[in-house]
Amino acid sequence: MRNNRRAASPFRWMLRRYIFLMIAVLAITFAVFPMQGMIRILNAQPVLRQEASGLVDSAARQYMALELSRDFVYSPLNLEMLCGLFAAMGFLAAMVLFRHLFSRKQGMMYAALPMKRERDFGLRMGVFAVCSLLPMALCMAVYPVMIHANGLGGFFRLPLYLEMAGAALLIHVYGFALGALCACVAGTVWSAGLGAILLAGSAEAVLYGWLWIGNHYLNTLQRDTIRRAMLRFSPAYSLYKAFYRPGTWSVLPGVLAIGLFLGLAVWARKRVKPENAGHTLNLKGLEPALLGWLSILGGTAAAMVLTLYWDREIILYPGVILGAAGMFLLARMLLDQRIRLSLRGWKIPAAAAAGLLLLCLGLRADVFGYNRYAPRAEDLKSVRIMPYLVKSEEMTFDTPEGIEACLQWVAQSRQEMEEERKEKPYQGTEAAMVVFFDGKDGGFVTRQYHFPKERQALIPAMRVMTAEWGRYQSEHLPRLPQASAYSFISDYSIPAGEFRELFGFQRDTRFHPRAAELREALKKDLAARTLESMQEPTVLQVSLEGQDPDSDSPDAYRYVPYDIKPADRHTLELLLGGDADKWIDYVRGGFARCDQVRVFRCAWEQDGEDWKAVSWRPAESGEEVREWIAGVSLSNDEISRWPTDPADRIQIYSLYQLRERMEWDEELVLDLEDPETLRNLPGIENAGGPAYAMRIPEAG
Repeated sequence: MRNNRRAASPFRWMLRRYIFLMIAVLAITFAVFPMQGMIRILNAQPVLRQEASGLVDSAARQYMALELSRDFVYSPLNLEMLCGLFAAMGFLAAMVLFRHLFSRKQGMMYAALPMKRERDFGLRMGVFAVCSLLPMALCMAVYPVMIHANGLGGFFRLPLYLEMAGAALLIHVYGFALGALCACVAGTVWSAGLGAILLAGSAEAVLYGWLWIGNHYLNTLQRDTIRRAMLRFSPAYSLYKAFYRPGTWSVLPGVLAIGLFLGLAVWARKRVKPENAGHTLNLKGLEPALLGWLSILGGTAAAMVLTLYWDREIILYPGVILGAAGMFLLARMLLDQRIRLSLRGWKIPAAAAAGLLLLCLGLRADVFGYNRYAPRAEDLKSVRIMPYLVKSEEMTFDTPEGIEACLQWVAQSRQEMEEERKEKPYQGTEAAMVVFFDGKDGGFVTRQYHFPKERQALIPAMRVMTAEWGRYQSEHLPRLPQASAYSFISDYSIPAGEFRELFGFQRDTRFHPRAAELREALKKDLAARTLESMQEPTVLQVSLEGQDPDSDSPDAYRYVPYDIKPADRHTLELLLGGDADKWIDYVRGGFARCDQVRVFRCAWEQDGEDWKAVSWRPAESGEEVREWIAGVSLSNDEISRWPTDPADRIQIYSLYQLRERMEWDEELVLDLEDPETLRNLPGIENAGGPAYAMRIPEAG
């Protein structure tokens, strides 16, 4: 039916026509927000009563604030489903508001509302704001009112809540913008839905695919670069993360995508022909762009899938070609609406495949200079190193000497990686450290590197780095409230009484010093760190831990460990008192005084990819053990580890544990005094040995 009352306001006519949309959105969002939020309030009532009695500590208050402000929806829906719900409601709202474009009756809305198409589009945007955005915003506004009405306002963090609610609204608008574009371009409802899937996921899929492929060519590409790039460039992923962790991720990609979709929708709305609803696409001029993009998507997907099954570079190139051609033929059949192989427009997939092949060759040759990146010391404010293999905090070097030493370290690693790249240009690498180059202009560059194997020439730089890192740690000790210390040394299963008699001290496993006293002792010892002192065995590991007072987040629990060496006298005397010297003597080789511990020096040689022992010499005295221990790098910190020869290692055996093995393995008969017998025992190396000996690098 038509509206022939020319004096009627088109906007009011649309509001009356789409009032059902407002009712539907209001019902859904009210069920998700205020109604389900009441359960949060009921669960918070016991805490409220405890607070009135003065029984709520700061940790409980912070936890409740997080519960009420961040997890404001207590619902069967998880975060992913909520984001899907917001986006789906926006997309369906667009389908409803632009449904006249799918009508075969030449669009009855034109006769009822004679106006320019741009104005028609703007009116529907206004109806969306009133019938969809307004109900959502009202339901979100009801929740904090309920919180304050129930006396829980002291626990509520309004800024945090507003950030999450704003992200939810943006996700809803993103779905609407996507739906508006698809409705204006597509000729049928099903093709609009297909277009939405293509637009929403294809860009993210292509980005993810080429980052994944690039990770096989670029050895210095950080392992989590894919996730960080998706956060920076993917609209859907960045909006989801902004909803999940508000204030942490930028919503700029999502906002830009919304503006782009709406702008393209207005442009398409001016040119759409509603009477051509039988066609999949009304804008025939978009076919070349669509075919080209689908060819890129198909080539990327096929290359990824094939290389997942056959991890070889040779399969990557035919995968790109076959994927681009296959997706082109599929899209051609979809556009022609018939099942036949049409090669019309074959130059488009050929150009797409050629471009993807050139990109592969560019990654292989590193024409972008990614692996060769080498900053200048004068342009850097600091260098931060985060080891993958060691559970330690980020190392920060901010003095000219420290930055220069780091660049020497990185240059050696880059040179070694370049030599490996010449032999294997296509290989997934897992480097051992991530380096952040902080520029004086405020930006930073991230790369990953291996620990250099040839470190002899780097010893002067290692000395500077060790001293600078110790100084930085000393000046930036965290103000954490708890402290603990754990013994790393092994007692070789020696009974406690015999252990005390042999070594003159009782080995305790854990200590609990006061955090303030430990912090003062650590401050002095860390400031005096040298490369030589870091090579010695670890006596204890101490840690500062607990709720971080410098963070506003209630779940900011930190655990910062420190390896304590024999040179760290202040910390050892605080923890061990008069027994400190006895502990130091023990880890430096004093354990060899026990007749139940055998220490051997092994020479190994490489046999193909395996190593085998070619000589096996037992220590003749405790003094010789001390010399061996002093000559082997036992540092748990890869940054400070001496150059070591993998063909020369120390093996330590506990005869107690060898006897235990013979007890449960009756067929095993050992002459425990024969070193040759021990040498040929598989899987017994380092059995019962101290933990620091087990940290000697493995061969190769």
